[in-house]
Amino acid sequence: MSAKGTQNKKSRDSFKLEWLKVKVTTDTPDFKNVHVELSSIYEYSYENGLKCKICATCSSFKTNTANEYATVKRWELDYCKRHLVSRIHAENVQILYNQKQGISVKSLLTEKLADRKARLDHAKRLQTNEQIRILADNVHLAINMNASMLSVQTIHDHIGKFVSLPDSWRSKNYTFEFVAAINEVVADEIFTELRESLFHTLIVDESTDIAVHKVLVLYFKYCSPISLVYETVFGGIIQLTACHAQALEQAIKEFYNEPEIDLNRLVMLTSDGASVMLGRWNGLAAFLKRTVPHLSEQHCVAHREDLALTASWER
Repeated sequence: MSAKGTQNKKSRDSFKLEWLKVKVTTDTPDFKNVHVELSSIYEYSYENGLKCKICATCSSFKTNTANEYATVKRWELDYCKRHLVSRIHAENVQILYNQKQGISVKSLLTEKLADRKARLDHAKRLQTNEQIRILADNVHLAINMNASMLSVQTIHDHIGKFVSLPDSWRSKNYTFEFVAAINEVVADEIFTELRESLFHTLIVDESTDIAVHKVLVLYFKYCSPISLVYETVFGGIIQLTACHAQALEQAIKEFYNEPEIDLNRLVMLTSDGASVMLGRWNGLAAFLKRTVPHLSEQHCVAHREDLALTASWER
């Protein structure tokens, strides 16, 4: 070989070695969006040329699928790229993956129907993690947008056009389950800060839900030990069995007991001006003062403003 031919061969070989440093993204059904370097798939030597390590490994124990990719001495680079998306290469990748997971070719051929069904069901459950994450992200998006939880179904349907989301999973019931799960985390953070805060204010108001059930809505205002800024946060909703002051007092005490919040750190109760709340002798504040003597009460500014506007309009 002439000096010029030798130089050209070395130049081509150098180009192949540089090409092996390129990263590609897989697109097989079981291995989507996995970033790998070509050198982890191909190997090159001046003596043996370029070959696929995966197919070469599989050809050693697959007697019926010996193929050119495992034995050929020289390939064109475009030919190598097409091999990455070929059916033979995808099958060999799956075989090696199964072996790594403890599933040999022999066991695949001899396993019983029930065992195969159980294995496939297990694999299918493992693939749902990404779908659950997408559904949770959709719910979180609606919360950040301050949108109705019923609108999450519309978001699910839109995302379902681009990714695989089972229709049965787009029910509003799953949406409320996600909200409940998110609420547990947020509530735990709030109650942790409340336990650490030196004192706090409780803001309460009675309301009626769409089922005509009486509920008590709770908000807390407190200052975190590591901050000088007061925060007002939603605490929770209590279902009421009765609406008199003693029932309200018992409901609040039970609410405090569950997350172990010290009731004695309550310094002010704020509510509307109803007698059941701020009655001098038989109101909620009066009953709570028997347990928390330093407690003070305040007629909610928003309620007082509403009453003033109503009175002005009537006049």
